[in-house]
Amino acid sequence: APFSLTVIQPRYLRSLRFRLRYPSYHGLPDDSVTGREVVAPTGTRLVMTGEASQPLDSARLETADKLRIECRGAGFKLEFPLTKNETAVLHLFSATECKEPLTFYAVTDLPPLVDVFYPGDDINMPPEMKTTVAFRASDDYRLDQATFYYTFKKDQARPLKIKKAVEDTVYFTWDLSELGLL
Repeated sequence: APFSLTVIQPRYLRSLRFRLRYPSYHGLPDDSVTGREVVAPTGTRLVMTGEASQPLDSARLETADKLRIECRGAGFKLEFPLTKNETAVLHLFSATECKEPLTFYAVTDLPPLVDVFYPGDDINMPPEMKTTVAFRASDDYRLDQATFYYTFKKDQARPLKIKKAVEDTVYFTWDLSELGLL
């Protein structure tokens, strides 16, 4: 009796892309990367899209959690936050299963660094009670604003102009005559 065989082609990952939606305070535009490794700041929202070689019945991303992935035909999509470093496995299901290892690196946002370099420790105030204050500030992503805080009888704050850049040096004149020290 004749019989026939049907070859089931193995499923494979045809394409994989991650859209990176950075936290708004970074001031970075959205970006996209391909591949099986993503490096981005903690808190970045990842939108994973891809296509399998065949229509999918289901898919999931296995991390510490098991996330169900939206499937349409051979395409799939999942949005999730990047909260920590972890390895994951992308499972694509239909007549066969495809497993793809993925690695996510969550880069910690470091606090800004500020170095007040002028005046030094103690200075003799000139009669007009004005002095220059100078500092260097830097941040791993971007400086957005700077405020000079001081306390004399009460807490006070003075907004300063600063470049929206990774690093800036700021000089300003501090008029202490307003404080009534004399």
